[in-house]
Amino acid sequence: MSASHFEKIMSGEEVLAIVVRSTFSSPGPNFFTPPEWPQQLGMLVYSRGRKIAPHKHKCLKRETETFTEVLILIEGMVKVDLYDSEKRLARTVILRPGDSILLASGGHALEILEDARIIEVKQGPYIGQEEKEFF
Repeated sequence: MSASHFEKIMSGEEVLAIVVRSTFSSPGPNFFTPPEWPQQLGMLVYSRGRKIAPHKHKCLKRETETFTEVLILIEGMVKVDLYDSEKRLARTVILRPGDSILLASGGHALEILEDARIIEVKQGPYIGQEEKEFF
């Protein structure tokens, strides 16, 4: 996987985020997260005619103490500041249409640089603002 199309953003040994650019295109199922993570991020790149057999996912009890979320930028431009677990700014990333980011650990802040439409996928249930620690 080319680094210009996919990036794992680190602070020491801590993975803060995984960015997948809109230009990523490698045939097959491509997962950017290890299987033990509480949320999986992948891109499926298949050729016309490929079929996936009918299936459903079994209900299995899973437990996690971490919280992750994925942002998929549909349109606009967004600046994402990534903070380490000590609340120090570690890196800034600019997202453009079609880019995705998995916010894996630490903290984050967003600045909308151009009018944006963003799909957000996160673990639930959502408790509300009281689940956030602002700094």
